[in-house]
Formats: sequence, structure tokens, C-alpha cells
Amino acid sequence: MFLMNLTWLFSFTAGLLGTFYFYVLSAKCFRSSRIFPAIRFGLLSVVTGAFCLYTGVLIVRPIVSDGFFSKTIAHSVFHIEIWPWLVPISALCILILWLIGHAWHALTEHAFKRGLALSTAAVICLVPLGYAMFVLCFLAIFTGPPKSNSELTAEFEQSTGFEYPHSATIKEVITYRSDSFGDWEGAIIFEVPRLEADTYRRLPITHWRGGTHWQRWRQSICCDWDPSKFPEFAPPDGSMFVVEDEDYYKFFAVDPDSRTLYFLRSSW
Repeated sequence: MFLMNLTWLFSFTAGLLGTFYFYVLSAKCFRSSRIFPAIRFGLLSVVTGAFCLYTGVLIVRPIVSDGFFSKTIAHSVFHIEIWPWLVPISALCILILWLIGHAWHALTEHAFKRGLALSTAAVICLVPLGYAMFVLCFLAIFTGPPKSNSELTAEFEQSTGFEYPHSATIKEVITYRSDSFGDWEGAIIFEVPRLEADTYRRLPITHWRGGTHWQRWRQSICCDWDPSKFPEFAPPDGSMFVVEDEDYYKFFAVDPDSRTLYFLRSSW
């Protein structure tokens, strides 16, 4: 484990230096109006930045692993909320170096006002850069991997009180996100034989506080959950659904016509 920590630390340092090198090359290309090489080096900095993020998370969140690659950490780091922050971070770093380069050139030519203005602009750019890097690191460290099929089916059994049927055919598994604090969202849609569909209308009361008041589903409204948030999950009109929002939000619907069951769980 000690050797792996040294490997991750060395890889992180090498990736960080490589990322900064690509920033400098991209800024130099922009200064000389070489747009396409500048964009190429900028994209390479995004890739090496992602590598730094991965190795950095491995250092902060050590795991027992025989190899360098961890699928669990990779799922956590490269979550859908992570990627949009990498590009603006690279763009801001390149912009700051570009401004510093022009400011230095202006100062060497004794254009002090222009050099001061460019230096001030570079300092101002540090504010959104710091914010973006903080958010990126926070999301990468505290965002966990999506839940697996087995975890969702286990949650279905715990929440509804029903055993997951062996005859079920999974139509779709939707995992939204999770974090290190135990909060996560996920949904599962599966089909059962026609004779079993009606049995799921008799929920164990102990698993659903406040009783099992079934309602008829309409696409336009549903309790306190906005169906437009998860449009791929919404059952068809006419389905019967029950919902609870005490310990955490859980939603269960049965569509007898298509013999399809819809289960959604969220603690956000």
C-alpha cells in the first residue's frame, strides 16, 4: 500500500507538471496567433487535468487495490457533474498565463499602465479559477459511484417489503448520483408476469408509514415530485402509484396493462 501511495503521488506530480506545461504551450500559441495548436494543447491539458484529478482522489481516498486503476474511484471522479468543470479551469489557467505574458511584455516596453491593467485582469481571473477548482475537488472527492443493479433491487426489497421476483425482466435501471454522506438517487423499472402484477398492490404497511394510499397516475401532476425531472422514468397515465417522503423519498407505481413496476428512491 505504501508503494501504491508513492506511485499515486509521483503520478499526480508528473500529471500536474505536464498539465502546467500544456497551459504554457497553449498560452504561447495564443500569443503568437496560432489558434489550432493552442486549442490542441488546451485539450491535452484537459486530459492531463483529468488524470491529476483521478490520482489526487486516490491520494485523498486511499483504497485497497492491487493495481493502479480503480473502477470505483473512476466512477466517482468522472461523474457527469465533474466533466463540465475541467474545460473552464483549463481555459482560465491559459487565459491567466496569456495575460501574464502580455503584462510582462508591456512592462519590459515601459508601458506601465497597460502592464498594470493586464496584471490586474490576471489577478481577477484567479477568483473564478479558485471557485471552479474548489467545486471540482469537492465533487470529485465526495461524489460516489452510481448504484449497481443489485443495490437498487436490494433497496426495492427494503423499501417496499416485497422480495424482488426472480421472474422479473428489467426494462431500465436509472442511477442519478450518490455521495460519501450516504445520499443517493436511483430508479428501477421491471416487468413481471401478469398474474404477479396485482400482488404488488398490497404493500406491507410497516414499510410505508401513513398507510398505502394508492392514487391514479397522471403525467401532469404527482404529489410533490416533478415528473419532468426524470422524464424517462414516468409511468403511463392510469397507473396506480403510492409515495412516501418521511425518512427519504420513495415512489412506487404499478401499471397492470403492461405488467410494469416503477420504483424510485431518493434521499436528496
